[in-house]
Amino acid sequence: TSGQITHNLRILQRSPMSSGRKDSQSVEFCEFVCNLLESTTPENYEEQKDALANIHRVAPGFDYAHPRAEHFVPIAVAFGASFVKQPTDEAEIVTDGSSPVASAQQSKFAERIYSEVIGSMGIDSYLFR
Repeated sequence: TSGQITHNLRILQRSPMSSGRKDSQSVEFCEFVCNLLESTTPENYEEQKDALANIHRVAPGFDYAHPRAEHFVPIAVAFGASFVKQPTDEAEIVTDGSSPVASAQQSKFAERIYSEVIGSMGIDSYLFR
């Protein structure tokens, strides 16, 4: 999934992207989300899912980053979908001949593959496995 992880257009109007400065509150929010997603494992999934469901209460600057909580729903849906066990997942890991390193990488369910903050606009892309 990808998109504007922060997109409060009212703030954007006051801090034009052309200024070239990164808004510190947007950076802090983006890093919080990244840490939450990338640190999720099967062992802590329930705890992380609860944190994501309450992101509007636990993330620093959520109200600054989003005008309303439902704007964050798409990434939560992608996060939840990445933990749905497919019937062939285990067979693929056992039979694909991958090294332990490759298997360890497969256990990382979320990986930020692109991130940029321009003004108050945070643009992130995550790969969910």
